Amino acid sequence: HRLHHEGGGWRWVLVRGQVTRDAAGKAVRFSGSMMDVTERKADADRALHDPLTRLPSAALFLDLVKRSFAHARRPEGYRFAVLFLDLDRLPPSGEGGDRPADGELLPQMIERLQICLREGDTLARHGRDQFTILLDELNGAADAEVVAKRIHDVTAPPFELPGQKVLVTASVGIALSGPAYARAEDLLLDAEAAMHRAKAQGRGRSVVFDAGLRERAPQLLDLETDLRGALLREEFRIHYLPIVDVASGRIQGLEALIRWAHPERGMVAPEHFMPLAEETGLIVPIGHWLLGQAGREFQSCRGVAPGQLTLNVNLSSRQLQHKDLLEQIDGVLTEHGLEPQDLVMELTESTLQQGEHAAAQLRDRGVRLYMDDFGIGSSSLNSLYRFPLDSLKIDRSLFTGGSPRGQAPELVRTIVSLAQELGTRVVAEGVETAEQLGFLRELGCAAAQGFYFSPPVDGEGARSLLERSATW
Repeated sequence: HRLHHEGGGWRWVLVRGQVTRDAAGKAVRFSGSMMDVTERKADADRALHDPLTRLPSAALFLDLVKRSFAHARRPEGYRFAVLFLDLDRLPPSGEGGDRPADGELLPQMIERLQICLREGDTLARHGRDQFTILLDELNGAADAEVVAKRIHDVTAPPFELPGQKVLVTASVGIALSGPAYARAEDLLLDAEAAMHRAKAQGRGRSVVFDAGLRERAPQLLDLETDLRGALLREEFRIHYLPIVDVASGRIQGLEALIRWAHPERGMVAPEHFMPLAEETGLIVPIGHWLLGQAGREFQSCRGVAPGQLTLNVNLSSRQLQHKDLLEQIDGVLTEHGLEPQDLVMELTESTLQQGEHAAAQLRDRGVRLYMDDFGIGSSSLNSLYRFPLDSLKIDRSLFTGGSPRGQAPELVRTIVSLAQELGTRVVAEGVETAEQLGFLRELGCAAAQGFYFSPPVDGEGARSLLERSATW
């Protein structure tokens, strides 16, 4: 218990005592000791609580889950769940490894998460960017999913940090208690596996654990190991998709697309490994390699191009927010004798929102910015006003199926018209027919790409297209 010290403050003491009784059982003597354990208790408290947030630590959280396990063995039908949260899109670290997220964003995040919990639920900090939640007294997985939806709702609005607003989402894994579990640790591991699945599906999502995820976990670990080795073994390749000027029919740019020449699986498309690369952070060194290699190959392509040619490279949010990005780009431009306007960075709207300041720095350097995948998902016309764009790329889905002019010709017409009024060029992706190209010429669309012109080709194939001055 604690005692108020005469010098102010409180001291924690441990008191032990025993009674000596006579033959009749009457207490005749009491003896004992008192020990100051303030420091010992402080050490124990530090082990059980996160020092920055004062939330329960991972160790204390595991103890609480073990208690729930003991309770669940009773016959009343008691059920509980563990939620494993990993924060997406956090601001990058500074020079000393510190981030605004550590001292400024986390308190706001915790305040929002607490709103989602019911009485009896527990929020704990599991790691730097991770939280765990113990949900008590549930009827089933649907109750846990309701809480997860609340979490997505409350974390959606931007967080206010000094001088900036940042968007941070949470990927949530859910594991529900049941007779299949014998250990609290296994429930936590399964919740974490479900969280990784949520990230792989696009982040800002929830996944309820099922046994298939446990079977996939070793495969993901193997894939990550393979990816790391692929960089060392130089197994990545670059293919180029020509971007054609609609008015003249000539190639005006080359979009660099990565492929993985796997020794056993053959040529692997990016959708099968880039989400994991983004999740693990391997996207940064892979992106650095792609930029350097594409710059080297582009140098020879530009030598045979009849006019000005651009190199288009896709940029993820992790890359855009990485502190060395500008230095890497400057190095590629210098090494290969390129001008900033020769380089085009393609970013989705969500990536631009997460790295608005870094995107502005690229634009200030003279690097061109294209907004990719416009017309689907969260992309909005408002972004045409908000971001300093050179071009936007209409997503290929608008040209797939539907009428001979594509899936949504009137939407394409509206986008092109509005962009022209704002002085922004439009590139149409996924063009597959001459009629679609004619429609784009009718609208005054600036450029297009797709299998009608050429599938992705390697560096030699790109040079061949340029040497014969291919036109459409």
